Amino acid sequence: MSRERLSRRVVLAGGGLAMVLGGLALFRGGPRVDPNVVRRRAEEVARRHGVRIVLHGLPADEASGRAAPLPEIPDGIVTAVEPAVLPWALDGIERALGAYPEGFYGRHCATIFVCGSLTFEGRPAGGAYVPGQDWIVLAAPAERGQATIELTSELGIHHEFSSIVWARAVTLPGRWATLLPPGQAFAESTGRALDLADAPPPPPETDFLSAYSATSAENDFNTYAETVFTQPARLVELANQHRTVAAKLALVLDSYVDLEPRMEAVFRRLGLGALIGASRQLVPGGAGPSPLKIPAGQLVEQE
Repeated sequence: MSRERLSRRVVLAGGGLAMVLGGLALFRGGPRVDPNVVRRRAEEVARRHGVRIVLHGLPADEASGRAAPLPEIPDGIVTAVEPAVLPWALDGIERALGAYPEGFYGRHCATIFVCGSLTFEGRPAGGAYVPGQDWIVLAAPAERGQATIELTSELGIHHEFSSIVWARAVTLPGRWATLLPPGQAFAESTGRALDLADAPPPPPETDFLSAYSATSAENDFNTYAETVFTQPARLVELANQHRTVAAKLALVLDSYVDLEPRMEAVFRRLGLGALIGASRQLVPGGAGPSPLKIPAGQLVEQE
């Protein structure tokens, strides 16, 4: 993988996600959508959060007559998005962006690029991070249906942004490496990582949250980060049972807070306050429960 030019972090919306959702109806030609109405909504969401949103394949802006630019995605192939699915994608994007303090996301992520399909080495992917431009790419193929597109867009906002955090926090990769199983072998290519994503989950004692999480150290961090925002109760349960899960979770929280102190209030609202500032305390120390118990009663209801 040419990681210098493109860190291909992927959020899958394939068989595994479909099974989680219990099966979804395929897109069968959704309602007609006025491109100008969709564009205005995207511009409003972008303005509110200080980030540009590019809808790939939408007709050129009537005011400027120019089509939206394309990011450089080495080895990645994108197709135009169907206008009818854009309200669904924007629902997921808007819901996810609402989790962050005002201005924080856009200060670090220049552009959210929404396309139809996204493939690497012939395999479909749900998203990617383009570090040279600080863009993230979200795929919204029409055949996935409304529920999957909304969920994949929401997860992708968190997942891909966490690669920006990974890149900004210079000591993070080295510290994360100390929390991985000794001798852990990772996927040798993007295609192989995508192939492994629907494999059975690793044993609990590995402290990986999914098969895809185990394909690289950064994918592991990405998966923990997206789960912080979307399933904090799951992480609380696991962190109370497994010392290394608690250590990884604490390191995720502290990495975000170091980048933006206002994230502390966000994590406290998610019920994760007990682990803020604990990443130095929770160092590798073998198996066993975390010495810091997180009270489940602190959790708030997720909207």
